[in-house]
Amino acid sequence: MAKKDNDETEFWESFDESADSFNSKNDDETIDETDYRDSSGSSDYEDESDRTVSLKKKKPEILGFLVVKKGKRKNDKFDLTKEDIIIGKNPRCCDIPIDDDDISRIHCRIRKEPDKNEFHFYDCGSTNGSFVNDEEVHHVILKSHDKIVLGENVELIFVQV
Repeated sequence: MAKKDNDETEFWESFDESADSFNSKNDDETIDETDYRDSSGSSDYEDESDRTVSLKKKKPEILGFLVVKKGKRKNDKFDLTKEDIIIGKNPRCCDIPIDDDDISRIHCRIRKEPDKNEFHFYDCGSTNGSFVNDEEVHHVILKSHDKIVLGENVELIFVQV
């Protein structure tokens, strides 16, 4: 046990020594930008690349949206801003959480194909099924204004932009 304690002590001492040597090297190399300014306040040290550019956060592109026509969230609109959207009861892993007894934790998925203008709908093995235009589906390519029914109580309308 003493050897292990000794090895650990040596490790931390070497770590402390390397940190001290790093700090002492940098103390000598500190550059004060004010040393390079002339009386007008400008500096040869300043450069276009030294300026910070303010980046405004871009709004995500809306690829389509879903409108809830029936269910607890009736009239809610969900923008589809990602290429892969998960719908289900579990708010921790679903992009669109819908709290309804008929909805599975991960009920379905809508995926926009990156190189095509197509949206694919996938049922994720839900207990109560998924229906598009009154037909039970496991996978289908969606068209704008398709009616999606999840379980018995939730009806959505898909709109492609």
